[in-house]
Amino acid sequence: MQRIGFIVFPGFEVLSLSTATVFEVSNIVAKEELYQLHVISETGGAVRTSIGAAVETEPFGDTAFDTVIVAGTLYVEQELSPKLIAYIRDAREKFRRVASICTGARGSCRGRRARRKARDDTLVLRQQSPDAIPQGESGGRSHVH
Repeated sequence: MQRIGFIVFPGFEVLSLSTATVFEVSNIVAKEELYQLHVISETGGAVRTSIGAAVETEPFGDTAFDTVIVAGTLYVEQELSPKLIAYIRDAREKFRRVASICTGARGSCRGRRARRKARDDTLVLRQQSPDAIPQGESGGRSHVH
């Protein structure tokens, strides 16, 4: 069984959790739990989405995920915490696969920069912490602005 972690933060777009359906349906079709899904956040508990609904989460911890998927957003409600940024940055070393949901079309991130990480295909929002991702790590792949 593979563990899939969805990393969320206050104000994330609800659309980001739609990808869970792929894993859910795979479990149904296989008639066994191939994928164990976890929604995780910095502190655990209820995390408010972009539409105001709350999603219950588990706190960051020592769970060994096969894949983590970072939720997307069109704008950040509040400053991203250093702990969240560090957890996302360190994910590429800790987990087998790291991905992100981009909820905006290319070029429509309302002035905030997202940078595509070639090594792990992670999109990390760079609005609050430009030092979150070192420069020059794109490996020649495209950037999303």
